[in-house]
Amino acid sequence: MLLVRPSVDTRTSSEIAESRSGTSFACTTVLAAGDILAAVAASPCEVVAIDEAEMFDQELSAVVDRLALEGYEVIVSGLDTDFAGRPFGAMPRLLAVADSVAKLTAICTFPGCGADATRTQRLVNNQQPRSTIRS
Repeated sequence: MLLVRPSVDTRTSSEIAESRSGTSFACTTVLAAGDILAAVAASPCEVVAIDEAEMFDQELSAVVDRLALEGYEVIVSGLDTDFAGRPFGAMPRLLAVADSVAKLTAICTFPGCGADATRTQRLVNNQQPRSTIRS
Protein backbone atom coordinates (compact mmCIF):
# COMPACT_ATOMS: atom_id res chain seq x y z
CA MET A 1 0.00 0.00 0.00
CA LEU A 2 1.10 3.55 -0.74
CA LEU A 3 -0.23 6.34 1.47
CA VAL A 4 -0.09 9.80 -0.11
CA ARG A 5 -0.88 13.19 1.39
CA PRO A 6 -0.51 16.80 0.20
CA SER A 7 2.59 18.79 1.11
CA VAL A 8 0.43 21.68 2.38
CA ASP A 9 -0.48 19.48 5.36
CA THR A 10 2.40 20.42 7.66
CA ARG A 11 0.99 19.18 11.00
CA THR A 12 3.55 16.34 11.07
CA SER A 13 6.78 15.53 9.26
CA SER A 14 6.44 14.90 5.54
CA GLU A 15 7.20 11.17 5.96
CA ILE A 16 4.46 10.49 8.53
CA ALA A 17 0.66 10.76 8.43
CA GLU A 18 -0.74 10.82 11.95
CA SER A 19 -4.31 10.53 13.16
CA ARG A 20 -5.76 12.67 15.94
CA SER A 21 -5.60 9.56 18.14
CA GLY A 22 -1.84 9.30 17.62
CA THR A 23 -1.71 6.38 15.17
CA SER A 24 0.92 7.04 12.53
CA PHE A 25 1.81 5.60 9.13
CA ALA A 26 4.67 6.11 6.71
CA CYS A 27 3.57 8.21 3.76
CA THR A 28 4.69 9.98 0.62
CA THR A 29 4.04 13.71 0.37
CA VAL A 30 3.29 15.34 -2.99
CA LEU A 31 2.76 18.92 -4.14
CA ALA A 32 -0.24 18.39 -6.41
CA ALA A 33 -2.71 15.67 -7.38
CA GLY A 34 -0.88 14.97 -10.65
CA ASP A 35 2.24 14.06 -8.67
CA ILE A 36 0.44 11.06 -7.18
CA LEU A 37 0.89 9.18 -10.48
CA ALA A 38 4.68 9.51 -10.29
CA ALA A 39 4.65 8.42 -6.64
CA VAL A 40 2.67 5.30 -7.56
CA ALA A 41 5.05 4.53 -10.44
CA ALA A 42 8.03 4.83 -8.07
CA SER A 43 6.48 2.61 -5.40
CA PRO A 44 4.72 -0.37 -6.96
CA CYS A 45 1.63 -1.30 -4.96
CA GLU A 46 -1.92 -2.57 -5.35
CA VAL A 47 -3.61 -0.07 -3.02
CA VAL A 48 -3.25 3.71 -3.12
CA ALA A 49 -4.56 5.59 -0.09
CA ILE A 50 -4.94 9.36 -0.33
CA ASP A 51 -5.28 11.36 2.88
CA GLU A 52 -6.50 14.95 3.36
CA ALA A 53 -8.04 14.91 -0.12
CA GLU A 54 -9.76 18.25 0.47
CA MET A 55 -6.33 19.90 0.33
CA PHE A 56 -5.60 18.69 -3.22
CA ASP A 57 -6.43 20.55 -6.42
CA GLN A 58 -9.40 19.69 -8.65
CA GLU A 59 -7.25 17.33 -10.76
CA LEU A 60 -7.56 14.74 -7.97
CA SER A 61 -10.74 13.14 -9.34
CA ALA A 62 -9.07 12.56 -12.73
CA VAL A 63 -6.02 11.03 -10.99
CA VAL A 64 -8.22 8.74 -8.90
CA ASP A 65 -10.22 7.70 -12.00
CA ARG A 66 -7.00 6.88 -13.88
CA LEU A 67 -5.60 4.82 -11.01
CA ALA A 68 -8.86 2.89 -10.69
CA LEU A 69 -8.94 2.22 -14.45
CA GLU A 70 -5.35 0.93 -14.21
CA GLY A 71 -6.48 -1.62 -11.62
CA TYR A 72 -5.44 0.01 -8.37
CA GLU A 73 -7.70 -0.05 -5.35
CA VAL A 74 -7.99 3.61 -4.36
CA ILE A 75 -9.04 4.72 -0.90
CA VAL A 76 -9.57 8.44 -0.35
CA SER A 77 -10.16 10.23 2.93
CA GLY A 78 -10.88 13.86 3.56
CA LEU A 79 -13.28 16.40 4.96
CA ASP A 80 -16.39 16.83 2.83
CA THR A 81 -17.19 20.27 4.25
CA ASP A 82 -15.29 23.12 5.87
CA PHE A 83 -15.96 24.66 9.29
CA ALA A 84 -18.97 26.54 7.89
CA GLY A 85 -20.51 23.46 6.27
CA ARG A 86 -19.54 24.43 2.70
CA PRO A 87 -18.32 21.78 0.20
CA PHE A 88 -14.56 21.54 0.56
CA GLY A 89 -11.89 21.36 -2.17
CA ALA A 90 -11.85 18.31 -4.44
CA MET A 91 -14.23 16.32 -2.22
CA PRO A 92 -17.61 17.13 -3.87
CA ARG A 93 -16.48 15.69 -7.22
CA LEU A 94 -14.88 12.66 -5.57
CA LEU A 95 -18.02 11.93 -3.55
CA ALA A 96 -20.13 12.17 -6.69
CA VAL A 97 -18.10 9.59 -8.64
CA ALA A 98 -17.08 7.24 -5.80
CA ASP A 99 -18.09 3.58 -5.97
CA SER A 100 -18.85 3.68 -2.25
CA VAL A 101 -18.76 6.27 0.52
CA ALA A 102 -18.46 5.78 4.27
CA LYS A 103 -19.19 9.02 6.07
CA LEU A 104 -17.75 9.12 9.57
CA THR A 105 -18.13 11.64 12.35
CA ALA A 106 -15.75 12.67 15.10
CA ILE A 107 -16.53 13.20 18.77
CA CYS A 108 -16.96 16.77 19.95
CA THR A 109 -14.18 17.56 22.40
CA PHE A 110 -15.78 20.74 23.73
CA PRO A 111 -15.88 20.24 27.52
CA GLY A 112 -19.07 18.47 28.54
CA CYS A 113 -20.30 17.81 24.99
CA GLY A 114 -19.19 14.41 23.62
CA ALA A 115 -21.81 14.41 20.83
CA ASP A 116 -21.09 13.43 17.23
CA ALA A 117 -19.16 16.23 15.53
CA THR A 118 -20.11 16.75 11.89
CA ARG A 119 -17.91 19.80 11.28
CA THR A 120 -14.40 20.87 12.07
CA GLN A 121 -13.55 23.61 14.55
CA ARG A 122 -11.98 26.68 13.02
CA LEU A 123 -8.94 27.92 14.91
CA VAL A 124 -7.16 31.24 14.36
CA ASN A 125 -3.64 31.33 15.85
CA ASN A 126 -4.54 28.07 17.65
CA GLN A 127 -7.50 29.80 19.37
CA GLN A 128 -11.24 29.68 18.77
CA PRO A 129 -12.40 32.89 17.06
CA ARG A 130 -14.54 35.01 19.39
CA SER A 131 -17.65 34.31 17.31
CA THR A 132 -17.46 30.56 18.09
CA ILE A 133 -16.57 30.65 21.78
CA ARG A 134 -19.44 29.35 23.90
CA SER A 135 -20.21 31.15 27.14
